[in-house]
Amino acid sequence: MGASAQAASGLLALTLTFGLGILWLSWQSRMPVTLAWSTPGAALLAGAGTVDGGWPAAIGPSSWWAS
Repeated sequence: MGASAQAASGLLALTLTFGLGILWLSWQSRMPVTLAWSTPGAALLAGAGTVDGGWPAAIGPSSWWAS
């Protein structure tokens, strides 16, 4: 098995794991959830902090699930 085949199978395993994690988290919380796919993305989310007013203030009143 070559290096590119190993990299491809590792990426497939990572993608499937993230996909299953997203589905599980969404099912548990009953709301859309996503996971950070990269270190820079995780740093951006961590550095953003919390929004005053919580989730409703972050998504805004015009969102379909806020009604």
